[in-house]
Amino acid sequence: MGITSRLPETGYQKAKGVIIIGSIEQVVRALQALGQDMRLKILKVLAADSHCVCELENIFGVSQPAISHHLGVLKDAGLVESMREGQWIFYKINRAGIENVLRLLSNFLLDSDMDQFPEIAEIMSRVEEIKKNPRAVCRRTSRG
Repeated sequence: MGITSRLPETGYQKAKGVIIIGSIEQVVRALQALGQDMRLKILKVLAADSHCVCELENIFGVSQPAISHHLGVLKDAGLVESMREGQWIFYKINRAGIENVLRLLSNFLLDSDMDQFPEIAEIMSRVEEIKKNPRAVCRRTSRG
């Protein structure tokens, strides 16, 4: 019985115990996987015990293709693991994947410098301009 997990391709580096994010897309992928209520419910059920697709189909009253789709999204984001037992594939929560997503999001929102993200270099140059001359871009209109 082997456990497999497809983790998203990442540009993560570890520096002094802190994950450095390679791109905004990695954060978006994790949030999109978590951004659907059915997937959150599936994760909660899988946190308690492993289940096969047919069991999840019965638990949620949702079709097999829909359950398989949600599991695929969760697995691609590294949040779910699968284990084969004979002809059955059982799924369970990937605790390490969940912890990684939490670290990733925390680092992105709270700990990382904006210059780590080339995707937002232009945005940061605008932020710097506003810092030099606060409220210069604000247009005041008087109503009278």
